[in-house]
Amino acid sequence: MKKWLLFSWMLVISMVVYSSSGDFGIVYDEDFKAVGVSDVNLKNAKLLMETTSIDVKKLSLNKRQLELEANRLLLDGAEKNIQELEKVMDKLGVIEATRLKNQVKSQIQMYKYITRQQYIQARERALGRIKKEQEAEIKIEGELNGDTTPGTNP
Repeated sequence: MKKWLLFSWMLVISMVVYSSSGDFGIVYDEDFKAVGVSDVNLKNAKLLMETTSIDVKKLSLNKRQLELEANRLLLDGAEKNIQELEKVMDKLGVIEATRLKNQVKSQIQMYKYITRQQYIQARERALGRIKKEQEAEIKIEGELNGDTTPGTNP
């Protein structure tokens, strides 16, 4: 269960973080298409990521605003503002709970478009592509630097 939650959390975070790039971070559309994700599902997944990203940003802004309010109340005197501080802390708790609920809901929705297995396979393809690109860069750098170590072509 912990592994599933950790994987889900990583998937949502990676998709939210990279939603503005048009791809899913290191995983490109072609990687998903190669493992059987349809164009419609890919489009829907991107739309979900965009919506989720906006929601996360809104909650983060609200949370930051409340944190600033709590700091102001602390600076003005914690003892005299204890009731207001408790209200602010309760609101912060609600925001955090909302964020976690939204995370689970978006994860469930995302699996309608891209299964865990498809994501893992697409990610593996992307990692293979990146490894090949890095090897090519190293080879080019070696050739430019006149590297004559065994296994390289000068």
